[in-house]
Amino acid sequence: MNKITSCQLLSLLLLQGIWEILCIPSIPGSGMLWGALGAYLVQLLLLLPLLHGETGLFRRKWVGLVFAGYFLIAGARNLCQIASAAPDALLSVSGRWTAAALLLVTCLYTSAAGIKAAARCAPLTLGLLALSVLILTAGAWQHIVPERFYWERGGIREGGALFFTAAELPMLWVLRHRLEGSAHRTLLGYTLAKSGFLALLVFLCITAGGRLAQSADYPFFTLTALSQPLQGQRADALYILLFVMLCVMQITMQAGLTAHLLEELFPKLRHTAPAILLTMLGLSGGLGFRTLDGLTAMLLPVLAFGIPCTLLLLGQLKRRAAA
Repeated sequence: MNKITSCQLLSLLLLQGIWEILCIPSIPGSGMLWGALGAYLVQLLLLLPLLHGETGLFRRKWVGLVFAGYFLIAGARNLCQIASAAPDALLSVSGRWTAAALLLVTCLYTSAAGIKAAARCAPLTLGLLALSVLILTAGAWQHIVPERFYWERGGIREGGALFFTAAELPMLWVLRHRLEGSAHRTLLGYTLAKSGFLALLVFLCITAGGRLAQSADYPFFTLTALSQPLQGQRADALYILLFVMLCVMQITMQAGLTAHLLEELFPKLRHTAPAILLTMLGLSGGLGFRTLDGLTAMLLPVLAFGIPCTLLLLGQLKRRAAA
């Protein structure tokens, strides 16, 4: 895998993080925003000091295996999310199984192209996301009732739980040494942009969508149905295109990262993407979303913070002992 730019890494991190926000099953109240912002701040404060040091993370074979296993599980979890969160407009065209098969074939092709190809496409996908957000905001603006947004405790726990869904943070450690630019600025920009997107979504769902958007499953897609700014033409096609591209990007990155780590650990392995995708598909069908979600939630703090912090401290102790 060649070098990637700061813009590409920022786009990859944001697309992974925003996917989790789009798949939020419900927004209980404005407290969800405060809980999530607190979780993002804690992530930032934990990661910034670790990025200053040299952990030698992937010099140890077992670390690469653990990260590869995590990405495999995270990819299976994403497949479950796609099946549950996909808007009806996407699945009603050709049926659920046909749509899933077409997405899988597309992911097979894109994951075989490697992480570098996904990194090149990420800024374009992020641009489509920005356009969709502008259209969504323009359509929802006339329906906003500011008095609906007020301080409440409802949702604080659900917002704090987003701390354990940031699958993009382990990805940051894998791509860090391939980065041409500052990892610290990229992390800061990612945190600010992700927080801003969540704040906008929560604000629009509460003030424009009201209780309908809050109580409905997957409020983002409910909000898109309520927000139609183009006269005589619904914007559903744009949101469906965005959802498909985010789906492909999610699975491509999880499969690509797994393949990258395995092929670095075992140089004789080649063209592992098809086997990895089939394994993800088997795990998603065999374990189900709850089990996979629990596994990723337990592994995320260990991989994103625990292992890098431990190896960084051990390295400093060895250097002091040698001195």
